[in-house]
Amino acid sequence: MAAALVAALRERRYEKLVDEKVRWAYEQNLGGVPAFIFCPGGSREEDGFVLLGAQEYDVFKDVTERILRRDRSEADPDAGP
Repeated sequence: MAAALVAALRERRYEKLVDEKVRWAYEQNLGGVPAFIFCPGGSREEDGFVLLGAQEYDVFKDVTERILRRDRSEADPDAGP
C-alpha cells in the first residue's frame, strides 16, 4: 500500500485533480482550518454544505438533518418536509 502511494506521488498521478479541488476551495473562500465539506452521495459540490472552524455537535446534527430532508424530498417530491 505504501509503495502504491509513493508511486502515485512520484508520477503526479492525481496532480490535476488535487489542483482542481484546491482551486475550488479557494473559490469557496475556504481558508480556515478545520473546514468540513458535506457533499451528499453523488451530488455536485455546489449542492453541498461547508462549515468553517470548530463546531458544536448540534451544528453537525443540523447539517446532517438538512441533507437527509433534502435527499428525501428529491427522492419523493410529494412526501413533504
